Amino acid sequence: MRAFPGAALVAAAIVLWGSAGFAQDAEALKRQAGAEFAREVTTCSAYFLIRMEVLRNGGRNNYILMTEMMADKMIQRAEQLMPAEKAQTDIRAEGLRLLKEIGNDIRNIAALNEKYGVTCHAVYAEPDARLAWWVETVRSGGATKAGEQAGGPERQSTGHRADIP
Repeated sequence: MRAFPGAALVAAAIVLWGSAGFAQDAEALKRQAGAEFAREVTTCSAYFLIRMEVLRNGGRNNYILMTEMMADKMIQRAEQLMPAEKAQTDIRAEGLRLLKEIGNDIRNIAALNEKYGVTCHAVYAEPDARLAWWVETVRSGGATKAGEQAGGPERQSTGHRADIP
């Protein structure tokens, strides 16, 4: 049986078309994972700023410098992931949202620590691992288009023992 003369061209076109589709899918996946990670960095920036204020008000000077360094690093990351003005606006809005979560009473910081502490420390300490986690989460369909994930950021496993429920 003789092969149809254009079979090789058709096969090559299918492979190339499939590769182009795969490349577009991979690019979309990277964009969505990057957006999720940027959102998380913004949340963690706000969390560390609020935590720093609580420490200042409580006179816990030995932790203020460390928390301030963490907040500064997270803000720098946010400004690397998006324009600085947008980062500042998003961090401010996220800070207001977090404060609302605790009834605008920083004495309720324990609720934020419980909800965001482990994740934000992982984002701070291991940003590449956290971004890789987001890529895998988006690839497996764990993140929605709205940027939310079932269980919220406090339930996102970072691979640390402290994340195990």
